[in-house]
Amino acid sequence: MEVRNAGPSPPLTIVVLAVGACAGALLIAGFARYRSALMNWVRADSGHSAQRIHLVFIVFAFVLTAPLIAMSAYLWSLGGRDSSASRGRWQRGTAVMLGAASVVLGLLLWRFDLLLTAHG
Repeated sequence: MEVRNAGPSPPLTIVVLAVGACAGALLIAGFARYRSALMNWVRADSGHSAQRIHLVFIVFAFVLTAPLIAMSAYLWSLGGRDSSASRGRWQRGTAVMLGAASVVLGLLLWRFDLLLTAHG
């Protein structure tokens, strides 16, 4: 494995992880704060409660699957970069794996991406 200097900027993985953790913490805090208001809104009009519950489920489903889809896209991209590194293409400032190890890692990441996508 050939390692190249990453430079002053933090790796993309750390930035993605930090942003995801902050977004998750904000979502949990927001849900905890506005939970009673949301329940009161759903129960306010008995004629439209079923539609409101459906809307809440759709919003929660989107909020819960959006990080999974983002991680899936990131892994797909990362798998493609790792498998193409064996052909001599790589980005400056990253660790570069060459040969069969690169192809195996790329294929494993792609399969993990497909697993995440199938269960999402």
